[in-house]
Amino acid sequence: FQQSSAPRIRVCQIASLSVGVTLHAASTAIFYSVDWQYDLYQQARDRIHRAGQTQTCRYLHLVTQDTVDETVYHALNQKMTRQQVLSEIVRGVQSDIQRAKGMG
Repeated sequence: FQQSSAPRIRVCQIASLSVGVTLHAASTAIFYSVDWQYDLYQQARDRIHRAGQTQTCRYLHLVTQDTVDETVYHALNQKMTRQQVLSEIVRGVQSDIQRAKGMG
């Protein structure tokens, strides 16, 4: 997959794509289903957004209106927003600790 010059397509469920696969030769992931578990979803996204990636990564979601997948997709987006806020807080605290160590 990584070295092929032909169009590269890999169809996987989020759970199977979330571990043990490096796909940085790809730049687009198309999700045809969603999963309640944010960590699996984020790991699946990270398969193409890895060290060595030289292209902008795009994530497309095939979600039908008024379905359970739509509800789950919105819940994942809320979890992602919360995770991003929490990560920024942790980075800020780590910076404060590093500065305090330098002052002591």
